[in-house]
Amino acid sequence: MSVDVNSQSFKEEMIAEIKRIQNELNEENQLKRLQRERLLQRKRQ
Repeated sequence: MSVDVNSQSFKEEMIAEIKRIQNELNEENQLKRLQRERLLQRKRQ
């Protein structure tokens, strides 16, 4: 089965997938930031 990479629906699906991955990465970065902040707070106490 061949895929028409120029089709509009394929492009829309790829953009949606990229946005989903970006959102997941942003969530992971926020979690890491929170962990670092908590670690720093513990060290200060």
